[in-house]
Amino acid sequence: MIDLEIDVKIHESEDENAWLDTYERDMMIQHTVEHLRIHIQRSLADLRCQEHNEPPRVHITVIYSQELEQFEDLKYDVQTCCKPFLMKTVAALNKR
Repeated sequence: MIDLEIDVKIHESEDENAWLDTYERDMMIQHTVEHLRIHIQRSLADLRCQEHNEPPRVHITVIYSQELEQFEDLKYDVQTCCKPFLMKTVAALNKR
């Protein structure tokens, strides 16, 4: 099993005319985070370094802009035990 962490930061702004209320926004964020989690777990589920028998570690940071009402600045940080395994992990994440 991979070590996966997803952090969502919300840039708050006071907008009376916001399309989503706080509950709807939080539900949308929760759904999106779960979708990301499932995608990454499926992509990397059986992946372990053949030399070191270590799984990859993935940390995702994403910012949600209240003002724009959208996600922005999605960053992946992939950590592995060695460079060849990093290349294999990144290739697995990039497959569709």
